[in-house]
Amino acid sequence: RDLGHKGAAARAYGEAAFRYHRRGDSLKALQVHEAAESSLPEHPEIYRCRARLLLEAGKPEESQPMVVKALQALQDQGGRLAGLRLVRDLLEGLSAPGLAWVQLAERLSSLGHVQEAADAFEVAVTGLEEGGFEPAFRQVARRLLEHDSTRSAVARRLANSHRDAGEYGNALRALRLACRASPEDMQLLDLVVDCLLQVGREESAVVVLKAQDVPGSADFVKEMIEVTSP
Repeated sequence: RDLGHKGAAARAYGEAAFRYHRRGDSLKALQVHEAAESSLPEHPEIYRCRARLLLEAGKPEESQPMVVKALQALQDQGGRLAGLRLVRDLLEGLSAPGLAWVQLAERLSSLGHVQEAADAFEVAVTGLEEGGFEPAFRQVARRLLEHDSTRSAVARRLANSHRDAGEYGNALRALRLACRASPEDMQLLDLVVDCLLQVGREESAVVVLKAQDVPGSADFVKEMIEVTSP
């Protein structure tokens, strides 16, 4: 059978499992899913239904691996946008965004849906930052800014992270994006000056401090962008 018929069969299995689940017969729901996985191995709809069932059962930690498998299966089969959006809806119910959000973002990006990819990257960025996974946060934040360089708050958080890691050149690159997107943000000034001083560019730091009297002006923005250039 083609993928359309298999998808319909997978959804039928899923709905049957949900009926048992809502009646309180979790064992029967699990048996239906096991039969589905046996009949339709590696089908994304099977994993998606299993993830939804686990999520509704209050088991988000068991649901997330199923979402990751659904994403991988969708990718292997050239997943369509509709399927990816269904998986995104599931991810929104999970409390610990991470790898699955990055995979979703990369898949949306490969299909040309840049803004939806950026939104998914931002969820991952927030989760990684809150979890204290700074190297991963920096990597994913850079991917986000490659898709949407106007997200100045992310650029500023990325610059802070690079500065705290002693990566002042990378911090200045992130600040350049932040200055372009949000020239009126005076919180950027101290960051720019600090990073410039750290890399021995005292004259550039002085230029920025002299231009700060008119934040948001063309001259100030021009100076901020020029001094944060490599």
